[in-house]
Amino acid sequence: MFINNSPFNSSPIDSSNPILGLKPSSEMGIENQLTDMNSVDHQTNPDGSIEMNLDFGGSNGLQIPFGANLVDYLEKDEIDELYVDLIGKIEDDIDSREGWEKVFADTLELLGLNRDDDFEHNRITNIASVVHPILAESAIKIQSKALQELFPPKGPVRSQVNGVNDPAAVAKANRVETYLNYLLTTKMEEYMPESDRMLFYLALSGSAFRKVYWDTNKERPRSLFLPAEDVIVPDSVVDIDDSPRVTQKIRINANDLKKLQRSGFYSEDVDLGETYDIKENEIEKEVKRIEGRSSVPTNQDQYLLYEVHCDYDLEGFEDRDEKGEETGIALPYIITIDSESNKVLSIRRNYQEKDPLKKKINWFVHHKLTTGLGFYGYGLVHLIGNNAKVATQTLRDIVIAGAFANFPAGFKAKGMRTSQADDPLLPGEFRDIDVPLGTKITDIISPLPYKGADPGLIQTHQYIVSSAQKFADETGAVLNEATNYGPVGTTMALLEASSRFYGAIHRRLHGSLRKEFALLVRILKENRPETYPYNTGSDPHIFDQDFDGSVDVVPVSDPNITSSTQRIALAREQLTSAQQSPDIHDLKEAYRRYYMALGVDNINALLPDKSQKPAPPLDPVGEIQSILNNKPVQAYEAQDNHAHLQALYNFMADPQYGANPLINSKFSPQFNALISQHLGFAYKKDIQIMAGQPIQGLSGPQQNPDMDNAVALVLSINAYA
Repeated sequence: MFINNSPFNSSPIDSSNPILGLKPSSEMGIENQLTDMNSVDHQTNPDGSIEMNLDFGGSNGLQIPFGANLVDYLEKDEIDELYVDLIGKIEDDIDSREGWEKVFADTLELLGLNRDDDFEHNRITNIASVVHPILAESAIKIQSKALQELFPPKGPVRSQVNGVNDPAAVAKANRVETYLNYLLTTKMEEYMPESDRMLFYLALSGSAFRKVYWDTNKERPRSLFLPAEDVIVPDSVVDIDDSPRVTQKIRINANDLKKLQRSGFYSEDVDLGETYDIKENEIEKEVKRIEGRSSVPTNQDQYLLYEVHCDYDLEGFEDRDEKGEETGIALPYIITIDSESNKVLSIRRNYQEKDPLKKKINWFVHHKLTTGLGFYGYGLVHLIGNNAKVATQTLRDIVIAGAFANFPAGFKAKGMRTSQADDPLLPGEFRDIDVPLGTKITDIISPLPYKGADPGLIQTHQYIVSSAQKFADETGAVLNEATNYGPVGTTMALLEASSRFYGAIHRRLHGSLRKEFALLVRILKENRPETYPYNTGSDPHIFDQDFDGSVDVVPVSDPNITSSTQRIALAREQLTSAQQSPDIHDLKEAYRRYYMALGVDNINALLPDKSQKPAPPLDPVGEIQSILNNKPVQAYEAQDNHAHLQALYNFMADPQYGANPLINSKFSPQFNALISQHLGFAYKKDIQIMAGQPIQGLSGPQQNPDMDNAVALVLSINAYA
């Protein structure tokens, strides 16, 4: 028996999303489902009879809607067995990364974002609590560069056509690009702030995640930032796309959980009981300390859920071959369990309904700063964390030594009394002291011989800091000393060499962002709106056609360019080449790219379309004046081209005018282009005079033998040269 999905399509939960799947209505039991004609696959024959498809299968012989929550169809002992199996594996996965969590948590204290007088490396309590900012400085540099390149204000998406690049395809690509940028910058208002936060976290930890799904409450896609500690995978996994199990930690308060159960997101029959204190890992504790938040648990009214994306051989829903026999292959599911109550809230299929291979659908994107030896990437806490520790300790030693050198401590004779007890002296203060008669002060007070910070310690500190800065970002040093490097080309070469570290990071982020956009397009195809939300200048009901896969969506950033300086230099070089050879370049396009690199708005106002207004014919002097005033010029066949050439040659040869280096370097390309046009027309006219008749086509069915002979004769004379 096959039961149609139609009775459940009125639910606010979308069946196409395995995360937000359907739950059968509690008012409609299985018996009602069988008797409701809308829920049974049937057809009406011409004679009025009804033919029903009553194939049985699935759990208890009932064909269950594909997007349904399978918890409502399983026996309690089956669910309990599934929970025990999964929770054991998840706890093993968490234990396997305990060392990674400890390294990350221990190094976070070196950010110095919260004052701490009891820093564990402090040798003398309350003397120095300074933290060297090398770690925070490097993280902010990476965050700022990535945010500028990957997430510009106008949107991070660029589209390109797959296949023939005709005008209709280009228009479609422009619509897709405009809509996605509108979606990410306007409708998904949390996307840019979360991206900014993700980049700072990524710079430190080396790994961050995005989860792309359809948010039914907001009726739009969502790309959720997940810190690395909230995504759990087995220890042996290298790539998240190939992981047999991905677990997301979800903290949810009791009221929100009830709403989701009421809407059908989770099973309404599952009672999790009272809320509980969620145990925090070392990273969460350290983040709270850095932010200055209370160490008292603030999540008493919450549950901790595990959403597990895994392959599982679920009893009653086994994979079967063409003969209906079990294959023993585990199928992809999304299973949500509570971490404390031994309860399963939802089980849903995680593959397309019509996919014969039942391939797992990926919902996560793994962003990496640098590729590590295992699953997690390496961040600054791993790469320069030890440098930051040594830099902080040596800086504190220098501060302590300087403090004692300026305000030395020592010994005094027992019984000697001073006013205000032993309070330190303030600058410019003189204090009374009781000195026995005939005794010198130096005889009863002996300061210890503090000599200040050792020069070798200062040099060591400077070397540690400079090596960390050089590793993280050498571009700043190149820019600061750019005047010492000579020509611009040399400086650009040094900039390119110094930016290789970030260049590799930029390529990785570009690739992971491309995967994120691909997931976003897939979500839109499955949950597409009927029309565009704004005027596209064409049929608004073409959303379905635009997202048919013929347009590839990629990040607007260029993986080969890592900074605006590099982009401007490249555009300037293109413009210079176009100015030197305007006959083989599109000068207007070169200027357009240069202005785009500069970030100029409304470029069309600077470069209006003048294709419909060719330059008028001018006399020789008028042409020269137009070029000098940056106005367009054009040669025409009807002009006396020899006279124009003579005037141009005279001007270019005059040392006061065209031969003047200042004028020649600035206007030579325009003069050369005009001379080439006049030469072509003059040569054509001379050939016609020598041949005695106008030149026609020299090949083809209407070839003129007399003309061929005349042209051959003229060319052989070589008189024109």
